[in-house]
Amino acid sequence: MIQTVLFDLDGTLLDTAPDLANALNAVLELNSRSALPFETIRPVVSHGGRALIELGFGLEPEHPDFEIFKKQLLDYYLAHIADETRLFPGMDDVLDNIEQNGRNWGVVTNKPGWLTEPLMDALDLTRRAAGIVSGDTLEERKPHPAPLLHACNMIGSKAGDCLYVGDAERDIEAGHNAGMTTLVAMFGYLMERLFADGALDVYWIPVYMKKNRPGTMLQVICKEDSQTAVIDRILSETTTLGVRYYSAHRRLLWRDELEIETSFGTIAVKRVKDPRGHIRHVPEYEVCRKIALEKNIPLRMVYDTVVREAVEKNDEGRITNDE
Repeated sequence: MIQTVLFDLDGTLLDTAPDLANALNAVLELNSRSALPFETIRPVVSHGGRALIELGFGLEPEHPDFEIFKKQLLDYYLAHIADETRLFPGMDDVLDNIEQNGRNWGVVTNKPGWLTEPLMDALDLTRRAAGIVSGDTLEERKPHPAPLLHACNMIGSKAGDCLYVGDAERDIEAGHNAGMTTLVAMFGYLMERLFADGALDVYWIPVYMKKNRPGTMLQVICKEDSQTAVIDRILSETTTLGVRYYSAHRRLLWRDELEIETSFGTIAVKRVKDPRGHIRHVPEYEVCRKIALEKNIPLRMVYDTVVREAVEKNDEGRITNDE
């Protein structure tokens, strides 16, 4: 029976990507380089400062300037370590549920202690965690199982009674090597890495498998030329032993793009026609979501308002040709 839940930190328990991306871009600009888009940086952040410098500067660790840039990155990051970092959505409820049901939780990360500790303190998580193992607590780091087993000893749990949750290949390997039940945090940065590999859509759905075992069904849609990279990613960074893949066909409805002046400003709206000629208006979801967050109002209110105003400005009920 699971008594202790251990979490990786970056990309699993905490969304640290905004602060790490800001740190990298600050160092790039300090050294007269162009800043990178957040979407480019996000999939890399869970691999640490070395990976960020390789991404931003295109340098190998042996380059004489590598450690200089890395120190600048980490110094800036430490000074802004919790400006925008937050628990992933729903994780606060997960921690509450663990605590309220008489279980405990901890953190096992490759992040060095001089960064882990101030970050956990800033988010008031240190007092709640039963144990914290950083990347420099021991000589070994993940994927070696020693940090996870050390966390068990700190907390007083057996490895067989622990669940380890992580988002990277090293997390899965470490959990398996430690003899723990291991789960992949699909809500973390693995999803971004799948998109970087060429995924067009990614779906993860909680399911119960044979023998009533809980699991996650992962579905990825990609073009054929991205298939190998996507499958390799899934096999490397999840606990699955195999991937089913097949060709899919998609039938598209007629559509066109409109720019609609709404109460919230100009918003892109798709006008879609079904086989009977009926039309509906579909606003861009991410735009509506951003407006809802900025104005602190329900997403449904924004969405419905945009649809209503789009219909009022384009009041045809049917389209009889493809215009």
